[in-house]
Amino acid sequence: MLNDTLESMLKLEDFYLISSNYLNESIDNETRSTLAVWMLEVCEQEDCTHEIFNPAMNLFDRFMLSAKHSQLDITKPYLQLIGCTCLFVASKLRSHKPLAPLKLIDYTDNSISLIDLLELEILILQKLRYDSDSICANDYLSIYLSKLDIEHVTGVDDVKRHFYAFTALCSTEIQFSFYPSSMLAFACLMCALNGLRNSIELECGKLGSKLVNVLSNYTHIDVDCLELLTESVNLLLGKSAPCALSSEPICCNVNVKVGNKRSSTCSSVSSTSSLMELEYTNISSYCLTPPQANQLPQ
Repeated sequence: MLNDTLESMLKLEDFYLISSNYLNESIDNETRSTLAVWMLEVCEQEDCTHEIFNPAMNLFDRFMLSAKHSQLDITKPYLQLIGCTCLFVASKLRSHKPLAPLKLIDYTDNSISLIDLLELEILILQKLRYDSDSICANDYLSIYLSKLDIEHVTGVDDVKRHFYAFTALCSTEIQFSFYPSSMLAFACLMCALNGLRNSIELECGKLGSKLVNVLSNYTHIDVDCLELLTESVNLLLGKSAPCALSSEPICCNVNVKVGNKRSSTCSSVSSTSSLMELEYTNISSYCLTPPQANQLPQ
């Protein structure tokens, strides 16, 4: 059963990858990161970070890419409305208690209206052809822990807590959106295990090799790309990486062996952000420019 689940997830995850960059002069990486951090804080306030945040960011990226392809002119004033709506949709899909729309509006300091949110929900679903859920990095954690036979070891709760924090942080940087969720989950799990190596009696190197062998039964894993991604996550966390990342993009293909063969191309991550460099904004005081009613392009 577990093998069938992993196989199905690996086959499906490529459908939810971001195939190209939608950023432009108006909406750049810094703007997206600022919005993502705000969305993360909302999830933290509502105690739903590891269930909702990553799917919401995937929804946001996929909608923005779809809007670019449809030549919809989406500017900064609409970003907070889009972010709120993605949180609302993701909470319906992933949480037993969906986020209250009026509570989300309150987090924006009432800069959006309920009608705006509900109308945009329909537009997002239409643009994504109602394929609103996705395979995210957090979905792999329980499977990976089981495959490594460490789901019941002492300290595994700390591993989970660190893993969820790392995947959330990666979602605030668009560079990580180009990697398959299975690879991002691998990198974040290795970073979590390595960071806790002094408090749990596990040999991280052997666990990493074992997990690569497990994944290689279903996909063609580029080990160099996995190492690069793990170093990139370490850089994002402000840790010292074994070697500097190349500034040149490195492509890695993950081709599913079973069923219909599909591939996805991922670019290297060269982020130098750290936890200390992220500027967390107070939710109650921060909001983007309020959008005018009914001005979002149809």
